[in-house]
Amino acid sequence: MLPACYQNRGDSGFDELTGASAGNFFSEPALGRAVSRLDWNRDGLPDLAVTSVGTSAALLTNITPDAGNFVKFQLVGTSSERCAFGARVQLDSGDRTWTRQLVAGDGFSAANQRCLIFGIDDRSKLDRVIVTWPSGRIQTYKNPEPNSHYTIVEDSNKVWKKP
Repeated sequence: MLPACYQNRGDSGFDELTGASAGNFFSEPALGRAVSRLDWNRDGLPDLAVTSVGTSAALLTNITPDAGNFVKFQLVGTSSERCAFGARVQLDSGDRTWTRQLVAGDGFSAANQRCLIFGIDDRSKLDRVIVTWPSGRIQTYKNPEPNSHYTIVEDSNKVWKKP
C-alpha cells in the first residue's frame, strides 16, 4: 500500500497529503518496517528515516517553508540515567511557554534522535529554559538563543552551545 503522510491542521485534526504534495516517497507502494525522527541537516525541522522490505532505506527531509525559529536541546544525565529519559524541559518566552519530555520508545521499530526540538514561531528572544531531571534536580538557564543547538548535562552549571 502507499505510505501515508498527514498534516496537522492545528485544531486536533489531520489532513492526508497526496504524493504530489508530500513527495515522491508517498507515491510508491511499500511494505514499511521502521521509522525514526531525526534532524539530520540541523535546521530545526524534524526529518524521517524509513525502512521498508525489499528496498533501500529512505531519508525524508522536512522542507516546510517559513517554519519559523527553533531551539534544540540534547540532555545528558549524570545522577539520572545517562539518556535522560523522563526529563522535562520548559522553555519560556514572554507570555508563551513550551514544554517537552524526553521519552523512550518513541519511534516505530526504531529509536528517534535523543533531543528535544522546540518550534518557537518568529520569536527572537527567549527568557529561560528549565530542565527537570528524573532525579528531581531542577536546573535553570537564562536567555538561550533561537536557532541554536544546546547540550545540557545534569549537575552542571554550564550549557554547551553546538556550532
